[in-house]
Amino acid sequence: MPHRLVSALATLGAVSLMGLVLLAALLTAPATSRAQEPPLLTARVTDLAGVLSGTADIEKALQDLEDGRNVQLWVLFVETTGSRTVTQFADAIAEANSFGGNDALVVVAVRDRSDALWVGPLLAGVTNDEIDRMLSGELEPRLSGGDFNGAVSALARALGVAVAGDLSAGSSGGADAATVLLIIGVVFAIAVAGAGAWWAVRWRRGRQAAEERDRQTGQLAQRANPLLLEVDDGLRDAQQELGFAEAQFAEADVAPFRAALDAARTELQAAFRLRQQLDDDRPEEPATRRTMLEELIARAEQANALLARERARLEKLRDLERTAPDVLAGLSAQLDETEARIPQAEASFRGLEAYAPATWEPLKGNVVEARKRLDFAREATAAGLAATAAGDGRAAAARAREGQAAHAQAGALLDAIDRQAQAVQAARETLDREIAAAEADVRAALAAVAEGKVESGSEDLVRAQALLESAKRAASAPGADVLAALRMAQEANSGADTVLAGLRAAEKRQQRAQAAFEATLRRAETAYRQAADYVLGPRPGIGREARTRLAEAERHLAAARELQATDLASAASEAAAGERLANDAIRLAQGEFGGHGRGAGGSGAMGGVLGGIIGGILAGGMRGGPGFGGTAWGSPGQSRSRGGGFRIPSGVGRGGGRSRGGRW
Repeated sequence: MPHRLVSALATLGAVSLMGLVLLAALLTAPATSRAQEPPLLTARVTDLAGVLSGTADIEKALQDLEDGRNVQLWVLFVETTGSRTVTQFADAIAEANSFGGNDALVVVAVRDRSDALWVGPLLAGVTNDEIDRMLSGELEPRLSGGDFNGAVSALARALGVAVAGDLSAGSSGGADAATVLLIIGVVFAIAVAGAGAWWAVRWRRGRQAAEERDRQTGQLAQRANPLLLEVDDGLRDAQQELGFAEAQFAEADVAPFRAALDAARTELQAAFRLRQQLDDDRPEEPATRRTMLEELIARAEQANALLARERARLEKLRDLERTAPDVLAGLSAQLDETEARIPQAEASFRGLEAYAPATWEPLKGNVVEARKRLDFAREATAAGLAATAAGDGRAAAARAREGQAAHAQAGALLDAIDRQAQAVQAARETLDREIAAAEADVRAALAAVAEGKVESGSEDLVRAQALLESAKRAASAPGADVLAALRMAQEANSGADTVLAGLRAAEKRQQRAQAAFEATLRRAETAYRQAADYVLGPRPGIGREARTRLAEAERHLAAARELQATDLASAASEAAAGERLANDAIRLAQGEFGGHGRGAGGSGAMGGVLGGIIGGILAGGMRGGPGFGGTAWGSPGQSRSRGGGFRIPSGVGRGGGRSRGGRW
């Protein structure tokens, strides 16, 4: 209705002004008085009593309420409210935290077994009766059962329903033009302010990013310019070194240095071209300039690396001239050691010839060639020693290098035979185990496919079978190719593993599905027990529909247990249906029990009606269905100190909100 919306907006303005006055009063109040105020709520869910099992489900319910109905509900669990009633405590919390407008607050005192719901002034359409029904019908039954998380979530959903009903009622009459214009003006002002803030943030971030890009580009330029000059000077020095090397070493030694010098010169020329493009009159975009500087640096560093590598090689050659006599003297002993390996290499090769030609053919002639290189190395050593005696250091160094190279080649030829012999021996030792493992995996994969546990991987399995058979033939044939047999057995094992990986993944999915089903079944059984306790308990007025839902829930739970072993998906669906029906049963039963005795006719109900009237007078606000002894159900009687459904008188906060409370 229009007058209610205008009234709410006016109330909001009054609350804002009152909030400023209260803030000033708080700032000027003595420190001791502020210390006694209720705590500030820094989170939407605050559990000072330590009874909640996580808050994710509650926070989702609060977010759904805010997204769907624009209501910000806050939750506070405490041990006790002390000397205050729960509604006084809720009002104090709302005032201390400056709640108002569309805010709401639920407070639960665990030790006191009391609760309250505070609503802000913009929620005026939610009546006290609706708040009472939410507390007694949604919150308190679950609190009594120890389901603290579910109690708050259920209350949040019920509050959303209540607010939705008020909005629907308010929209029937429409809003007048003044109200609409006022709302549009407020929204426009907020939008302009938000757009200005967004533009300021974007401008500041853009400026910071530009400054950072400029800083990075400047750093690249500071690095590139001296590097370019360094490489240019180094290239000039290398050109002079080339002349010295040509006079000192043979052409074969100098040629690599000359090629490196040419390549470095090419890189440097490209770097200078980039530098020229950066210095011309046509400015580049910042990103392009940064890319060009990075390429310039990379080319200059490549030129430096080429020259440095060749300088190091030439330095070794110069060192060899100084150390040639020692190198030649030691080389003779090294040649003797390598030649002593030849008989063992020949024996190893003969052993390899017992296997398939593919095992030894690549090594055929290695021993003969090793002998040739050893003979050449001995000749080079003798020539080098003669040059040393003649004082020809350059010739001695050249012969020493030739002898070292020939000796290294002979050793590599013999090493190849040794490595192949070791590989064949290792293959012989592991081949039988690999074939057995491959057979086991292939059998397991075939069984999984036959049982329908694996739906994919048939091609991998066919290939694995073929490889396994080939491995067996290669291992058992005369002149066995053990290396090929080992490779094929391992590949067969890998192929079967690929198929089994799908089975293992399916087993993990089954385990996860089983765990999810068990969780759903536990929830459903809990919901059924709660519903059965309520529906089948000593509460009058519960009719056919709630009992029917309860019976259906029991049937679905029985079906879930029967299907668990054969069809887990259907079992989970049955359990979920049972949970839903159990929740429906308790909801219907609560509605029917709450309405029992109010408006009931007939002489048979007269005693209950009179008892309810007398109990209501004595209790001063007790409500609910008829209970034992003429009191409201669960409310204090002659032999009770407290019970669910007792309504604590309303409080009215200074911020314009109001609260209703109860006990569980």
